[in-house]
Amino acid sequence: MVSTLGLLLITLAGLPVGLPDACTPVRCSCLEPPAPRTALSAADAVFLGTVEVIRETTVLMDGADSGIPAREVTFRVHAAWKGLAAGTARVMVTTGHGAGDCGFEFETGTAYLVYGQQSDGKLSTSICTRTAAASDARADFDDLGQPPMVRHQ
Repeated sequence: MVSTLGLLLITLAGLPVGLPDACTPVRCSCLEPPAPRTALSAADAVFLGTVEVIRETTVLMDGADSGIPAREVTFRVHAAWKGLAAGTARVMVTTGHGAGDCGFEFETGTAYLVYGQQSDGKLSTSICTRTAAASDARADFDDLGQPPMVRHQ
């Protein structure tokens, strides 16, 4: 027969499995990104650019009294498949911080293929899109083909 103390220990040992940890950070959850051409159709803008500036900011969400932390990333545009006017030299994109908010971790001086969504006149992207460092986007470049807008620098 199991003693009361033994039963209590068995019960307590099982608790952490069933209860969420109050200190566990919120995690980003994304669906598998679609194929490059499908992602191109769904995006408002798709371009190749190099990060020039990353600036900390806050973004107001619908109905919120205060903003949430975000990053504004300024890109020097090299080419665009969609959503940028011919001759666009620079574009700003907003993303989260990357700590569970699905923000993309950009690095200054690195080139990226960016898939952006338009909202309130601003472009944004996240890790839930096909956005990637240009060095990791070979399959996308092959599938997307030659961009209609290329800046010669």
